[in-house]
Amino acid sequence: MTKKIEQLTGELADKRDGWLEGISLSRELLLSNLNIISQVPVETFREEKRATILQERFLASHVPEPSADDVDNVSGIIQGRNSERRILIFAHMDHQPEMAIDENIVISRDRVTGRGVPEDDLALASLITLPDILSRLDLKLSSDVILLASTRSHGRGDLEGIRHFLDQYPDDIGLAINLIGIPLGTVDYFSLAKVRCDINSQTEEEPEPAWSKGINTSAILAINAVINEISSILLPKQPKTTINIGMISGGERYSIISTNAEIKLEVLSQDDELMETIIEEIHDRCIDVSAKYDVLITTDFFGRHQAAGLSYSHPLVKTAGSIIGLLGYRPIVSYNNSEIAVPLSRSIPTVSLGVTTGAMSGKKRGYVNLPPLASGILQIVMLLHAIDHGYCDG
Repeated sequence: MTKKIEQLTGELADKRDGWLEGISLSRELLLSNLNIISQVPVETFREEKRATILQERFLASHVPEPSADDVDNVSGIIQGRNSERRILIFAHMDHQPEMAIDENIVISRDRVTGRGVPEDDLALASLITLPDILSRLDLKLSSDVILLASTRSHGRGDLEGIRHFLDQYPDDIGLAINLIGIPLGTVDYFSLAKVRCDINSQTEEEPEPAWSKGINTSAILAINAVINEISSILLPKQPKTTINIGMISGGERYSIISTNAEIKLEVLSQDDELMETIIEEIHDRCIDVSAKYDVLITTDFFGRHQAAGLSYSHPLVKTAGSIIGLLGYRPIVSYNNSEIAVPLSRSIPTVSLGVTTGAMSGKKRGYVNLPPLASGILQIVMLLHAIDHGYCDG
């Protein structure tokens, strides 16, 4: 494997400068695509408008007959010379609800700022610009390259878009690359066992003033007891497992007894069997709190995924890491429970790659840095070349 990597590195080093120059010529088109798609806010389950725009952009990049399926996934194919291998490159198009707002991005010389730009939009813009880039480089692959903008990624969408696409696709897919905005250097190749849960606490009483009612049981007090119970669950150091309570909500006003409260949590583990044990324990403890506090406690588990992935010794991972090193970056390796969980669970070797540096959107608008972007696109081109020439075969 080491000799193959050395051979590939030598090939890519010879092509690097010429490819970088060609990629730089597509910068304005990429930023134009980014600006166009960013002006169409898109929330999970409401992706129709953005799907229409993406079909138009694929056509503008000379992708023949791009199509949208019945969950609004948009896909197209760059036909290879012999089509004996199919490589899937994908990014998701939907935003978290708080980012699905109509807010223009700001493009300056070295930075693009805007909600959702580092999380989703830059990766999507890179995906739809890739056909033009490969054409400018006159890079004709033997393999078919399938381009996919998937839907229903976040929250209750539960990765339905990529799952639906793989269920319906008629041919075998050899390898897959998932594009994310940041950070450049990312090479994610495994996902953890995961489940999410919404726990609701509800009293049967009508809202009443706390003063007239006196000491009482409220939905918030009950949900607080649930939090205490979940926090006391003993988790092993190995296999590593975490329970994160990400959100809490409830109550009506200062002076009124709360009749409804809710927490949203996520469990991650390296072990599938342990996950089943934790799900059962969370459910049982909620029943105990419901009985003790005389409130209705319901648990809704969803987004269940089993652990799946490759090892760093896999040729696809090893090659991606070597390419990142060749470009002067240090590979960033961590778990990823996004879209890659789906193809990995179907034994399709898959990695996630970040295309530039920047900062995620939070209370402030996120941003991406433009100077490293050409290198981020170059790593995709290099990895495509490596896959096409058999360097990543397991």
